[in-house]
Amino acid sequence: MAALKNEVKRVIKEELPKILLEDPLFRTQIIGILTEAFAARGDLNKIIGEIKALREDFNRETIKMWGEIKALREETVKLREDFARETAKLWDEVKALREETVKLREDFARETAKLWDEVKALREETVKLREDFARETAKLWDEVKALREDFNIGMENFAHYLQALGARWGIYAEDAFREGVRALLEKYFGVRVEKWTYYDSEGYVFGRPSMVDIDLAIIDSKHILIEVKSSVSRGDVGTFIKTASLYKRVFNIEPELMIVSPFVDDRALKLAKEAGIKVYTSLDKFRKRRTKFP
Repeated sequence: MAALKNEVKRVIKEELPKILLEDPLFRTQIIGILTEAFAARGDLNKIIGEIKALREDFNRETIKMWGEIKALREETVKLREDFARETAKLWDEVKALREETVKLREDFARETAKLWDEVKALREETVKLREDFARETAKLWDEVKALREDFNIGMENFAHYLQALGARWGIYAEDAFREGVRALLEKYFGVRVEKWTYYDSEGYVFGRPSMVDIDLAIIDSKHILIEVKSSVSRGDVGTFIKTASLYKRVFNIEPELMIVSPFVDDRALKLAKEAGIKVYTSLDKFRKRRTKFP
């Protein structure tokens, strides 16, 4: 109840002065009511004083409110100015970014065009290289074909000479036969044959320390050991294999092996094939195997 009274008093204090100022008729009615209710002049003066105080409070609060409104307006103006200034900066930045974007697009388009030109040039160069490669490869294959034909002719002649040497000089003319074969290799194939001599201190080849010698031809990076004999037995092939193994141990090079002889024992031929040795013997056998020179 007390709270309600206080609230009523508060409302009267706040609203009554406004109503009295705005409504003259209501103000007259209130004065008449107050006059009848308070017969004594002292009470009337008290009421008037209270109304005056309320008016002063109202005026004071009104002044404060207008001051606050003025401050808010000034702040709003300042905010608008700041907003306009920052917005202008942002638009300047947007404009600069747009210009930069346009420039980047132009640069990108220009560089992309250059790259496509380069790709086009590379493609044309690749096509040209392929054509050149195909043309040169065709020439090389033609040359290889011609060399094979020359080789086959040379090998046939070589086989004829080989047979002639074996038949003429026989098994007891070993040195003369070897020199003759060397001369044929140099004449028909341009292969220079030299003698490789090595002292086998461990007895790896013959089971006792001894000198080991074998014919050697080096063509480009190939090392070719050549056993040239008027006749070859299985034991000769075994010794040749051990000599090649010794050569590999000494030089750390895997040599190719080749036997040249008009007469090769069947067991020797079988062992040579198993060891991967190329054998050049009579013309008929050569034609049958079509063995290629290393």
